[in-house]
Amino acid sequence: MLLSEQNPQYKQLIKVINLYRRHHHKHLKLRVLRNKNNLSALVRLIKTQKVHALITDLPRPLLRNNLLVSCLDNHVPILYMAKREAEDPYLLRSVYPDFDQLIKQAVDEGVARNFRSIAILSNSKDSNIAHKFKKYAHAKRLRVETAFYDGSDFQTMNQAVRKLFQVEEDVFDTEDGRKTRFQQLQKYDAIFLPDNFKMLVYFNKILKFYNVESVPMIGMHRWRLPKSQLIATANGYFVDFIGNYSSLPAGLNKTPQDLPAINAIDLQLLGYRGLAYLVAMVDFMRASIRVKDKYQPQVWQYKLSLKFAAIKQKIWSPQVVNL
Repeated sequence: MLLSEQNPQYKQLIKVINLYRRHHHKHLKLRVLRNKNNLSALVRLIKTQKVHALITDLPRPLLRNNLLVSCLDNHVPILYMAKREAEDPYLLRSVYPDFDQLIKQAVDEGVARNFRSIAILSNSKDSNIAHKFKKYAHAKRLRVETAFYDGSDFQTMNQAVRKLFQVEEDVFDTEDGRKTRFQQLQKYDAIFLPDNFKMLVYFNKILKFYNVESVPMIGMHRWRLPKSQLIATANGYFVDFIGNYSSLPAGLNKTPQDLPAINAIDLQLLGYRGLAYLVAMVDFMRASIRVKDKYQPQVWQYKLSLKFAAIKQKIWSPQVVNL
């Protein structure tokens, strides 16, 4: 059962659910409800065991007040199309990847490559990733320095590079007139740029202009580069949940050439892996119900929560891609 408000992402989601059914479970039935007035009818279907699972993006208060009790009573898991929160109950599971795992993998890969100092160029609108990267890197005894910029302001990008690498400007006279020479006083083993891959083009120009020594670049999931825009750097890499596009399920676009195509793959993969996650939840739930009475309810729920987390981690394992 798919219960959603009007959301453009569901066009991609429904497309990939049908693809998953063709690949794995042709007997799966999908019913789409888009009107909140269907909540009471949905509760009746849940209570009569005519619904085995839900996929939804409805607000959490609406779920808790109208659906969650019935789902708990009838062991109906909910696949939530939004990021998970700490207080979400075990049956309300977000399909979204654990992006903290990507950050840890990015740091661990740097340690494996013998990086000891890393510069972070962080978009001020998305500084949480940089903060977590720095915190985890410090735990690994890496030296990390951060400079922030505004992705819509080239001047702030320029200032961030000069700050990180302590670029000094030297003006001298030549036969052709006065010239400027730049000297880099601070060096790093690598640069971490979690922003969109298109920022690479701008920063490469700035680094070259200031005569900054070439070092490996580290990226995140927003670096899935179309072949036409791939920027190779020695010993550089990025980390995401796909790896090579050739490993995507049959039927998904394996040669994206722009950001809209990449974003469409993200949504489709979210639905494809999410449905695999949900099917595994339903199967494990049915198997567990037979032995549920051996445990106290809270113990049973805790065990299910661990199982669901393990399933999710398996389908969203971080992948390192060399540049």
